[in-house]
This record gives sequence, structure tokens and C-alpha cells, in this order.
Amino acid sequence: MKKIGGNVGLKETREHFRRLNIGAGWPLVLLTVGLATRFWGLGTPATVVFDEVHFGRYLSSYFTGNYYFDVHPPLGKLIYAGWAYLWGFTPAFIFELSAPYNGTWALILRGLPAFIGAMLPLIVYAFALDLGYRRKMAALAGFLIAIDGALIGISRLILLDPFLLLFGFAALWSYRRGSKTGAAWGLFIPGALAGLAFSIKWTGLSFLGLITLLEIARLWGLGWAFRPISMIKVIVALGVVPALIYTLPFWIHFALLTHSGPGDDFMTPAFQATLAGSHYALDREALPSLNFWKKFLEINQEMFRANARMTTGHPYSSAWYTWPFMLRPIFMWQGGPLERISLIGNPFIWWGSTIAVLTIFQATLWLRLRSLGTTGRILMLGWLMNFLPFMGIGRVMFIYHYLSALVFAILLLVYLADRLPASRRFTLGIGILGIGGFGYFAPWVYGFPSSRPMAWLSSWI
Repeated sequence: MKKIGGNVGLKETREHFRRLNIGAGWPLVLLTVGLATRFWGLGTPATVVFDEVHFGRYLSSYFTGNYYFDVHPPLGKLIYAGWAYLWGFTPAFIFELSAPYNGTWALILRGLPAFIGAMLPLIVYAFALDLGYRRKMAALAGFLIAIDGALIGISRLILLDPFLLLFGFAALWSYRRGSKTGAAWGLFIPGALAGLAFSIKWTGLSFLGLITLLEIARLWGLGWAFRPISMIKVIVALGVVPALIYTLPFWIHFALLTHSGPGDDFMTPAFQATLAGSHYALDREALPSLNFWKKFLEINQEMFRANARMTTGHPYSSAWYTWPFMLRPIFMWQGGPLERISLIGNPFIWWGSTIAVLTIFQATLWLRLRSLGTTGRILMLGWLMNFLPFMGIGRVMFIYHYLSALVFAILLLVYLADRLPASRRFTLGIGILGIGGFGYFAPWVYGFPSSRPMAWLSSWI
């Protein structure tokens, strides 16, 4: 029997990291920074903030059985409900804006997205290594992820985006690692993880699309693109598996929400007739019966229509082309006169990454795509696929829709920095400016009082 702990355990841990080619020192640093930046003062404010109103009510519905409707797939809310169940949650608490949480529930419920958000720097670090980054440069990318105010802020509340980002970039890391090592699990784990991202928000489809394009390009380069076995594998791993993963949460969703609730009015009378206590429950025999697949189709159609109907303006909405310049952060909470929480990024990281994207894009136009290299092409394609599709979306949008593209932009910033003549000084400057920006805007990220002027732009108020 092997000895547990001590030098043997440490040696086995180091060996495990060595096989993954991610080292041990940098991941520990990134984990520490990620946890510290996300858990610091997590229980404050101890009141319901921003969209915690909605997602708190949704997770409560799984305990009461009352039907709710949301424009996003149910997986994220089911994860929150499962987490709350483990901690003995009861639906007695009413999620109203600024309502005080009972006991330690603010810390407990926010603890899950905070932990998930703290894992993102590690995933980005590992992904960067598999893209060919040197360890220090991969660590810099992960560090910038760990200290960006928007990525921190989105992880400190009961929101869906931390799950989307983690599943999406874990899918890309898994794909990249599998394509390099030729592992037996091949495309199936990336397909499953991308399916999880899509099951959090539909915008997660970009990760599945990116992996599919990369795999088709890889097969084409090998001359295997039209081999039946290759195409079958792609269809099953990147089509069937994500579809099954997307479908399963809806089955659980319907099984738990069996009673009439606030979401009834979004559904047809036939759907409502399946809910106990609804206006149509007594007319069940007169209405067409709905099986799972009919309910599944109806709710997805209504989710699409509801998204399309979200055209009413919002004081903190923003146009897609403003996001890379961080022109309109989101005001989320006001405490005392000097206490405020805004979803605002680190301006040095956002503006620096935008400059990097534009520089690389311009260089690509001049020198053609081949000059970019495989890593640069993957990252630029990832940024484009997570940014440009918003051009065609008419619903009201917010700066948090840019966060997936932001991670690619940060990777491109570090990618460019590593190739500049004064690379060492430039990367050191990025790190110092990043830390300075984190410290300066921390009051708006964490909501503690500050009398210094915070709004560098008038649009930030």
C-alpha cells in the first residue's frame, strides 16, 4: 500500500502535473490569486444584488415545483439548485432586489460561482500551454484573467456566466490536448464540455462551433475529411453528444416543475394543462396531450421568441461595437453614498487586449493569414466567433456578452507581447499596469467605500 501524504503524495502530485505539462508552481499561484480575488468580501453586500433576483427565484422554483420561464436553458439554474440543496436550502426566502439574505446564504450561494470563476485562470493557463506559450507567458495570461474586474465581478454573484466561461474554455483545452496527444477519448470530452457551455447559455454554441471548424480543418490537412469513420466520429462527438447533454437538463426541468407558476403565461394552453393547479389543468382531456419532445420543442421556440422580444432599452445596455473599449459598464449596486458595485473591467487589460487584437488583425491583412501561425489563427478565430455574431442580434445587450471574446483578446495580448522586440519589458509593464488597475478599481468591484474619482469616462456613471 502506498503511503498517503508526505513526500510520496507531493511527488505523485508533481508527476501528475508533469504529465499534463502544466507545471505545479504557476497553477498554485493562479489558484491562490483567483480564489483571493473572488472570495474576498464575498458575503458583502448581504443583500440581493442585480440579476440574483431572477436566478435566485429560478433555483427556488425547483424546491417548490412552481413553473418558471427563462430565456436561457435550465442547466445553470439546476446546478445552483443542486448546490443549494446540498446546503439545506429551503424556499422560504423571497428573492427581492436589496432584500437581506438570511444568515450566511449570500456567502453560500455566491461561493459556487466564485469557485468556478477561480478555476478559469487555471484553464486559460493550461490552454495557453497547449497552444505553445512559454510557462511564464501562459501564467501571465492566467494572471490577467484572475485580476480583471469584470471577470471577478461576474463570479461574485449568482449568475450564469462563470459556468459558461469555464465549460467553454475547458472544452477548448480538452480539444487542443486531445488533438496533440491522440488520446482515446478524442473529441468526446470536448464535445461534452461544449455541450455543457451551450446548455448554460446559447452563446456557448460558439465554443462548439470553433472546435468543429478546427477539427474539420485538421482532418482536411490530414486528407481524412471525407473518410466515413472520421465524419461519423465528428458527428457523434460534436453533434449527438452535445445534443444529448443539452436535452437532459430539460427532462429534469420538467420533472421538477410540475405545478402552475409565474412562467405559465409564456406557454400554450396545452403545455399549461400539464401543470397542476393551472387554469387549463381541468381541461386536460379537451387539449392535445404533450409528451416530452413536444414540450421540449415548445419551450425552445418560446426561448427564441422571448430573446427576440427583448428590445426594450436599458440604461446600462450597450452596443456590441463598444465592448472592446469598455464604454458602458453595468451599475449593479449602491450602498452608502461612496459605496458602489459596477461590472467594470480592468481598463489596462481591456484596452491593451483591444490594441493587441487590432494590431494582429492589421498585420494579418498586410502579411496574410499564414504569417499568424496556428496559435494566432485559433485565437483570432475564437475572438471573431465570440464577438462578430452579436452584430446580427437585435435584442438588448450588455458588456458581459463580451467576456468570452475578452479571454481570447487577453490571450492575443500575451501572444503579441511575447513576439515584440522588447518582450520582457513589455510583459512586465502589462503585469504592473494590470495590478495597478486592479487596485485602483477595486472599490467598484467589491463595493467598499472610496472617495477618489473612479469614472475615467463620463459613460461609466
